[in-house]
Amino acid sequence: MAEAANVVRQRPVHWPITSRPASHVALRMVVFDCSNITWTGVREILSRNTKYMRENPSKPGLVLLKCFYEYQKTVDEHTKLVLRGDINKAGLLEEKWAQFMMASEEASASGRRGRRARNLNGLDDDAGGSRRRGGGSRLCSIM
Repeated sequence: MAEAANVVRQRPVHWPITSRPASHVALRMVVFDCSNITWTGVREILSRNTKYMRENPSKPGLVLLKCFYEYQKTVDEHTKLVLRGDINKAGLLEEKWAQFMMASEEASASGRRGRRARNLNGLDDDAGGSRRRGGGSRLCSIM
């Protein structure tokens, strides 16, 4: 994602700067339903948008992102702030979102460690610790 953002910003502009386009959007990316797309990758695009618009307010170079629905509201709000020129607010939104996501990951990891310990002991959560789990693996299906 970051490499695509770099490439699109380095390509030459084919119109005179005086006839600036109405939109600063240079690339629209749709990135979801892939385990390799993480919140840190999405944040990287947001951060690069903020930095680019701060340094190049007259050149199109914004990467418009359509991503996992849980992140989309934050991405949309950030894009609005950047396009409006509220770079400081956009940066604050990035930072607050990162803090929230890190706290969520830590809480999730703590819960997984507790479940993992119970699973290693062979105990089932639903049976109050009196029954062993059967073998087998859980699979994730992709549509």
